[in-house]
Amino acid sequence: MPSSISIPSLLQPISNEDACSSYLAELHNEMPYAASQFGLVLTTALERRQAGKEPVVKQPHFRSKAIPVPGSDNKEPIDFTNIDVTVSGHVTTFSARCEPFLMRAAAAVVDAKSSAEELADRASSENFSKALKQFDDPLIQGHCENFLSLIPAILEYSSAEQARVGQDPTNVGCYCINDIWKDPINSLLDNRLQLWTRAVKFVISEEDLLKVEPEIRARCQQLEEEQGLVLGPMVESDVKLMIERNKISFDEEYGKWIIKRSMCFRNKQGDMVAWGGTHGDFSIAALHVLPEYRKAGLGKLILNSLALLHVRLARDALTSSGSKEDDAIPASSLFAHSDCVEDNLPTMAFMERCGWRRIGNYLWFGVPYNANAEAN
Repeated sequence: MPSSISIPSLLQPISNEDACSSYLAELHNEMPYAASQFGLVLTTALERRQAGKEPVVKQPHFRSKAIPVPGSDNKEPIDFTNIDVTVSGHVTTFSARCEPFLMRAAAAVVDAKSSAEELADRASSENFSKALKQFDDPLIQGHCENFLSLIPAILEYSSAEQARVGQDPTNVGCYCINDIWKDPINSLLDNRLQLWTRAVKFVISEEDLLKVEPEIRARCQQLEEEQGLVLGPMVESDVKLMIERNKISFDEEYGKWIIKRSMCFRNKQGDMVAWGGTHGDFSIAALHVLPEYRKAGLGKLILNSLALLHVRLARDALTSSGSKEDDAIPASSLFAHSDCVEDNLPTMAFMERCGWRRIGNYLWFGVPYNANAEAN
């Protein structure tokens, strides 16, 4: 494994604060489907502002140059593919701006008139593979080919970055990859893809959160007066309990990161009884309520309180950077997001009861990396 590797030529690094702010504004225009990528860039912006430090990977964010999708005569392009990539040292994520279009193509295999609600379920990797064969559409084929053309170089670069920061370079982890890409990527990588988790992404708009904010405030005041339950941030001594109760394990250091932007309820004795935090891509993390405190609505209050915190931080970052004017950011265009493992049906039903909606399915997977092996 080489100690360093050049950046793939089609990728443009976004390495300084001004460029990061501009990129944040650009991604905001792509919401809600760009929620994860937006959250990753937001994390970088906030970390730089609050700690005055560069991220572990000095150039964590990249956007591709516009890659033309050739027309039928292979001369005039009929569209362009734009791809976003984030390398954070131990995990890499990449997504394409054309994904909503390709998701609709996948859903059309089932029903050409799929509603927004049905799109999340029908835009699967299986249906996208069918769409690639069924629809003789150069736009669908071209976007897919453009996306896949970058995958080997991205994996090679991210593996080299992992080695540089002391991580294991032989396994590249990817998260928040749209499910439609599973079969094409697996085929490209000669079936070396190792699935870790498949999840459903949920979003809620700032507009919807503002509607329930008075109810949140009133209910929190009632809980404090009647039961002595107080809403506030988590502290470092809470990390152990949070990790013990979480279904998906993570180490203590990451647990400390999660509680940086968190909410929890404490009882009169000061014990934490319900909580939630924030992942690196600004999705909701580790939401949990102790069994004896359930049925009181604590989970919903923490979920939507955290979501309000997230959209306010996003709005502040966009406006303070000068990349957006406050009145140019409609409340309907900012979104908080969360991922729910696909077999966790009770939690998915809970999210929907809390006003969140599904927008798609996403994958976490690994690729055993062999520097001497080339993808087909």
